[in-house]
Amino acid sequence: MAICDLGLPGSDGLELIPRLRRQAPEIAIVVATGISDTRTAGAATELGAFGCLIKPFDQNQLLITVENALHRRQLEIGERRRQDELEGMVDERGATADGLGAARVAPGDDREADASVADARRGDRRSRREDRAAR
Repeated sequence: MAICDLGLPGSDGLELIPRLRRQAPEIAIVVATGISDTRTAGAATELGAFGCLIKPFDQNQLLITVENALHRRQLEIGERRRQDELEGMVDERGATADGLGAARVAPGDDREADASVADARRGDRRSRREDRAAR
């Protein structure tokens, strides 16, 4: 968790947000500013901050903003982990299918697939005719 003042001496506090995110991608960042400016708050959010406090702020504002930032960050981390797990499962299944010699059809070239479906349908019709004839 990082709480950054946007009014840093000698630099723009907004520049700190991407640097922090690069150095610690899992970090939740909240910015504080003495200027009530929606453009600055929006820019901070676009750069990766999870909240913006306008100074002076009270203890409750701080606690709520920090709690929300940590909660949102945990949700993002969980979502990223689920996405990674799903991608891993897809990769495993693709490798299994490749190992079984699954036929691959080139994009846009589904003549073989169409022919296989047509053969299967004809065979299915023949089976039904044969079943009816046997009755």
